Formats: sequence, C-alpha cells, structure tokens
Amino acid sequence: MKRTKNILALILAIMMLLSIAVSLLGCGNYDSETYDPAMNDNETNDSNETNDVSNDANNSNGSNDNDFDNSENGANEQPNLPTPPIGGTPSSPIGGVETSWDEFRVSINGVVYQLPIPLSTLFEAGWEWNDSFRPETLAPNRTTLGNGLRRGVREDLERITVSLFNPTENVIDVEYTYVTRISFDQFGFGENSEFFGPSGVTVGTTYDEIIALFGEPTNRVDGTQTTGLRYEANIEDFVAFTIDNATGLVTMVRVDNKTVRPVVIEGLDAPPPAIVANRVNANETTDNWRDFVVDIDGDIYRLPVPVRTFLDNGWVLERRHNASIPARSFLVGVYLRRGAQRMSVSVYNFDDVAQPVVNTFVTDVAFSRINRGVYLPIYFSGITENSTIEEITTILGEAERIATSGNSTVYTFGRNSQEVIVTVDNNTGKILVLTIRNGSRTLN
Repeated sequence: MKRTKNILALILAIMMLLSIAVSLLGCGNYDSETYDPAMNDNETNDSNETNDVSNDANNSNGSNDNDFDNSENGANEQPNLPTPPIGGTPSSPIGGVETSWDEFRVSINGVVYQLPIPLSTLFEAGWEWNDSFRPETLAPNRTTLGNGLRRGVREDLERITVSLFNPTENVIDVEYTYVTRISFDQFGFGENSEFFGPSGVTVGTTYDEIIALFGEPTNRVDGTQTTGLRYEANIEDFVAFTIDNATGLVTMVRVDNKTVRPVVIEGLDAPPPAIVANRVNANETTDNWRDFVVDIDGDIYRLPVPVRTFLDNGWVLERRHNASIPARSFLVGVYLRRGAQRMSVSVYNFDDVAQPVVNTFVTDVAFSRINRGVYLPIYFSGITENSTIEEITTILGEAERIATSGNSTVYTFGRNSQEVIVTVDNNTGKILVLTIRNGSRTLN
C-alpha cells in the first residue's frame, strides 16, 4: 500500500512539472504561420554570388537577425528617421479592387497600408503586442523575423504578424521602427474582420484565382499538406501565399517590402555605345546549341545579349543596377525582373571604357524551379524545361563533367565558359535548373 502511494505521488509530481513546462513554452512569440519553404527568409543571404569585380559593398540589412539591443545604451529619444519611403500612411480601402502585387498593399478593415509604414501607425490604430517578448530597442539595419500584434477581445479578437526594421545607423527604440511585413492567416480573423492582400486576395481565395491574378510565381514549393507561392520583386520584397492542398484555398497571406520604388537606372536615357547599338539579335532559334540562341516565353535572345534587349521586352533592372563596370570586366548578381519572374545574371562590359550596367551584355540565362531563374517556358536547340537528361545528352553530346551531391546531379556540357549546365533531381528526373552561358570575351 505504501509503495502504491509513493508511485501516485511520483506521477502527480511529473504531471505538475509537465504543466509548468507547457506554460513556459506558451510564452513565446505569436506567429500563426506554419513553416513553408517558399516563405523561408534564409534566401536573403545571397551566399552564392561571388567574383564581384565592381567592388560594390555587400548589403548588410541582416534581415535574418532578431538583433535586439536591450542594454542601457539603447536610444531613449526619437531618432532623425527618414520619411516613410512609400506613402507610409493609411489610404482608401481596396477590398477586392485590382492592385498590382508589387505595390505591397494590405487592407485591414477598410484601411489600406502600403508597406513600409511606421510601427506607430498600427499602434495608433489600436494594435498592441500579442506576445510576451516585447523588444525595447533594435540595432542598426536589422529586421525582426516576426512579432505578433493583436486588437480587440473575444469574438472581435484580431491577430497579425509583423516584421520590424531599423533603417538608421543607430540603436533606436522599437516604437520608432518601420513595419516591413504584415501577414495574416485563418486564425487571425475576428467575427467582423476584413483582411485583404493585393487584388483583394484573402484567406479562402482559390489557387486558380491567385494564378489568374498574378501568373506563375517566382518560387513555388509543393509540400504534402500545403503549397507555397512566392512572388518576388527581389529577395527581401515579396508577396507570399500558403495554399491548403486538400481544399485549394489560401490559408495565409504575407506581404513584405522595405525597398523604395521605382528604381532609377543610370545611363538609360543616354544613347548606347556603338558596341551595344550594333549588336544584332537573332530572330529565331537554331538547332546548333553553340549559337547560344534561347527562347524565353516567346522572346529570342542570342547570348551575349545587350541588357537593353531585355529592357525592351519588359524586364527591369534591380539590385546592382547602377554599378559601373570597368572596361572588359564582368559583374555577377545583377537582377532582371519581369512581373514575378526574376533572374540573377552575369553581365560583361565589352567596351574599352567603363559603362553602367544598362550598357553591358547578359552572358547567361537560366530556367529554375528552385532559385534565381525564370519559371517560364524556355526553348534552347530542342531542349525545354521538361526535357530528360537522356534527351539533352542526345542533343548536346556527352557531358564534360558530372557531379552528384545529395538528391541532385549537375551535368556540364561544353567548356571555357561556353556551357550548358543542367541540374537534375535524382528522384524525379526533372530539371531543377537549366543554365545557358556564353562567357566568350569576344562578340561573334
């Protein structure tokens, strides 16, 4: 009997300890979003871009850091903050009104916010911290991963998740930061809430409606339970949606933006140098892959191709767009964007004098299902994004190099920077990345 009492006492003690542990774990930040690879912020690192000869300084926004400084040295006075770069104040309702996704607007109960906005704007509208972690200060050029805000009680309780950004060079009180992200999901609505993202997209919008409104996404991740769609203006500025696979309906809307638009391109209005103006582009594809003629969504490009040719076809330059390229030098990590389609490309200056990016040549293009390339129909000497590696080998011949790592294999055809590089998923046989590169230092 005594032994039974001891066992019961031990069980009660364990249950009390578990209860305390659960209550402690429940004190973390509120963020109702489920993890989706398509929404992963780690992409902001850009660690794969190297050999930057333009000596551009790396972007040090550090958007992956919850870098708070809660020391006594934190700022206590309002800093000299810049004017909100894009509107920054509530405007007229949008509801279901058409608006481009890259205007980065969110409508909350009839009030439209165009990101980024001061955090104080939301506090003035009645929002307050929803979690126990309430930062006091934020370090320079830092962005938080996510902080919960709430408004109302009981059936009128509303919840959103925000990211906060300090655009200054000083430690500042968190009340003076900017909101660069607003996201909401099915758990954040009160009884009378009306939350909308771009073009009136909200929880319950269908997958087909998203594609009809915005076209193919920059990145797409197909999970077992959800699908993530991400439309990017660049790595830090995007709109993302989570779709429930069972219903085909949106369960989460996320809008992120911290960049000023429109981008001003230096040298665009000046006449191009002769070496650019005299370059003749192809008007049809060929069967000889060494001609380096590629069709991207119906537009023909002969590599190397002037950056201006892409601009004429509706693409825009973003990031490193105003770098000065020395004569006979190249630069990597230049972004071209058309709608949600974005490519990170290398450019080369064939001129004998330094030129802005707009007067250089694109040397490589890529189709990619995972990163940094267009998710658009591509055609290259009989090869498409749906070709098998056997079909590609029949057209290009045997690969010069084959490298297998993890779940993928990289095949390199050609040499001396005149190459076709194909990354294949070992499990499905599908092309993950198809890169066509003509890095020749002469214009044929």
